[in-house]
Amino acid sequence: MFQFLVFSIVAISANFAFALTCSSGEYLVLGHHRKGYVRSDGTFVKATNVKTHCRSRSRGYEYAIDKFKDGTSLNWPHKGESPRSWSEEDKERVIEALEGLPENLFVDSLSGIYRFKRSKDFPMELAPNGEIYWEGRKSGYIEEDGKLSHEEDYANNVEHFLYDPDNLKKVTLNAYDWIKKHFGSDFKLKGSKK
Repeated sequence: MFQFLVFSIVAISANFAFALTCSSGEYLVLGHHRKGYVRSDGTFVKATNVKTHCRSRSRGYEYAIDKFKDGTSLNWPHKGESPRSWSEEDKERVIEALEGLPENLFVDSLSGIYRFKRSKDFPMELAPNGEIYWEGRKSGYIEEDGKLSHEEDYANNVEHFLYDPDNLKKVTLNAYDWIKKHFGSDFKLKGSKK
């Protein structure tokens, strides 16, 4: 009897999720558990069970929704890396993160957004004291974890260019100059004055 009751509740919940119809300017967000996280602006968002609902289509959604891919790209050079599937929560976090990014990063040539359990480049080296690092440049890093890989260093530099350019100039002027030259003076957060 109990198993039948549980099955009925799950079936009713699933039917409700698929019965919900969103307008053309919205998309369906399936119910899922969301872990607590910190937004890029420092706001803490507590863990909760997200109910199935409709959400307005945003430029981040329009750009990314067809690009989320499980598995690996056919031309991915690092065959030893293990792919990781996208969860609804993971997709929501990426879409949310894309909202404030400059238009320059929304390129049509990007065919897929993939996830992997761990990069082949991690760890690159293990120091005598047990610290993991990669052999990078000798000048300063805007964040300590930039020493872990060139990808992390690049991500940190772009993040600081967008959110704290004065500090990036002070710590790693070459990175600031390269990003400005490569992306141009319009490369900034939506609504940003800097």
